[in-house]
Amino acid sequence: MDNSERFLEIIAQLGPTKGRKKVTHAKVATLLTAVTGRPCSERAIRSWLTDPENKSYRPCPDWAVAALARAKGYMQKYVDERRQQQGD
Repeated sequence: MDNSERFLEIIAQLGPTKGRKKVTHAKVATLLTAVTGRPCSERAIRSWLTDPENKSYRPCPDWAVAALARAKGYMQKYVDERRQQQGD
């Protein structure tokens, strides 16, 4: 599995689910910017996920996969804490 496939898999795990909207490339770019502190554009996300035959294709970097996985972890931790608070 290459980085683009891993990246797509994490995006799929983020949504959509009941009560959550589809995760757009713009939202993913915002998440990466928030987690890494470095700018990331929607265009960069598209270039990592497009067909490798497309001239705008760029390989998905390791840091992006790691940062998105970290963002997913932060989001899950927040959701778990909220559920725990509501259950108390």
